[in-house]
Amino acid sequence: RHPLLKDDLTEKEQVVFSQCRHPDRQRSWLLGRASLKGLLMLQSAPSSNTQHALKAIETTHLNFPNANWSLSHTLDKALAVYCGTVQGIGVDVENNRPINPASLRFFLTELEQTFAASQQLPLLQWWTIK
Repeated sequence: RHPLLKDDLTEKEQVVFSQCRHPDRQRSWLLGRASLKGLLMLQSAPSSNTQHALKAIETTHLNFPNANWSLSHTLDKALAVYCGTVQGIGVDVENNRPINPASLRFFLTELEQTFAASQQLPLLQWWTIK
């Protein structure tokens, strides 16, 4: 899916978008909204796929983290998922990038850090697994 244009946002979404100051953050946020709106549109009207329909779909009522919805986006990728039958779902989309080993302590326990050090997985995989 391509990023939305600012004109494709609802008034409430435009307020949130205006808080994204950096152009990369704006592009990533628009891509995430496109993915989320596409999924919401499929749920409400599977045969509708018009730009007008996208603008009509409001996404600001969804707060994250969310037990049934998950949204992850980077500068050039986005993924939105929904599952109404679980009480916890999550996805993570990451571009291949280095992770500073010192940051492991922020998302892995000491035991997990020891285990990670004994494995051959790149640190980015530990980041996305966790």
